[in-house]
Amino acid sequence: MNKFTYYFLFLIFFTLSFSTNLFSQEVEVIQDSVTFKLEKSKKVNRRMNPSLVAVLDKRFKQVRIKVKMTPLYSKKVFFDPNKFSLVSEPLKARYRPTDVFFKNFTDIWTFTRCTSKKPRKENRGNALYTPDLEDSFSDYSYKDFKNVDYLVNLGSRKKPDIHVIYFKPREINERLLQLFVAIPSVLKKADLYYGDVKIGEVNFK
Repeated sequence: MNKFTYYFLFLIFFTLSFSTNLFSQEVEVIQDSVTFKLEKSKKVNRRMNPSLVAVLDKRFKQVRIKVKMTPLYSKKVFFDPNKFSLVSEPLKARYRPTDVFFKNFTDIWTFTRCTSKKPRKENRGNALYTPDLEDSFSDYSYKDFKNVDYLVNLGSRKKPDIHVIYFKPREINERLLQLFVAIPSVLKKADLYYGDVKIGEVNFK
């Protein structure tokens, strides 16, 4: 897979060296037939960051959270990564993941990136035009909280083509998922949610 860089509307590439401390616990989400367990994340840096997404604004940092997902009743489950959000109570904000993927031996498997707005011909990020595919991220909005979307320029710097990017659900088995989220640099902790279920608190040093 060729690595490419997304150009955010307000974000530019900036990576901090930090570690993420997580309180490990298993949480069941009965309505989606899965359990989640937070795993401790490694440091993220520019040269070794496996994400396809680059964050540019120095006001923001990119964080990686590892989450083990296990189907409850079968080997595989139809999984919707758009239900993930990182929620900050002090900032009254819900942050959408910029990238979600899992590894299979030496391969990286991603969720297809989608947009409900028709891209221009160049479509630099190869986003799939899916106007009929539901984006469930906003279904779990909180009163007085701002939803912070994943904005990507699929055009060029001179001729930007800005889109809200979300992910196409797919069937997967038990996986260690890697979530990448762009958050304000001042944010030291936040709560990870799947839908309206809190998976746990994440602390960023």
